[in-house]
Amino acid sequence: MNESIFLKINEETQLKYLSLNDAPVLFNLIEKNRSYLRQWLPWLDHNKTLEDSTSYIQKSILGYQTKDELSLAIIYNKNIVGTISFNSINDSLKLAIIGYWLDKDHQGKGIITNSCKQLISYGFENLKLEKIKISCAIKNTSSNAIAKKLHFKLQEMKIKNEWLYDHYEDTNIYIMTKEDWLNIVF
Repeated sequence: MNESIFLKINEETQLKYLSLNDAPVLFNLIEKNRSYLRQWLPWLDHNKTLEDSTSYIQKSILGYQTKDELSLAIIYNKNIVGTISFNSINDSLKLAIIGYWLDKDHQGKGIITNSCKQLISYGFENLKLEKIKISCAIKNTSSNAIAKKLHFKLQEMKIKNEWLYDHYEDTNIYIMTKEDWLNIVF
């Protein structure tokens, strides 16, 4: 796997494959945003050391090679500012689940929305997916707003669907079909 750009979003933003060289930067970014990310993401207790970030990247590289997932670094002005991924890819169902997080200081610039648009297009065009899902806590207004802005349809609300450190969160499950995506005008 190389360090090259996977998808160019615009002049400021690109998506690239995660590499082992990214582990220190990724770990430091997680540390900087730990309390902010902890509100909505359940994996922070599994990423407490540089070695944990390295293991995550190794797993991501293997997942890409086996076509089970696709995890990418979000680059903004030549710096890693978050990640976006197809957390799982089910080839037999032609379904992927998209996930993302972004440094708190880079929120509100359209980075996630534009990155999602490109990754979703890639999924439908190159991976031949038929459906893409987004799952987010009902109270996570930012993530819900992204799903709505991208014209995902609310498929269902699941009560107490995700354990988040010391409590359950209710989640919204959004779906986008390939057919619907091809008919959207942004």
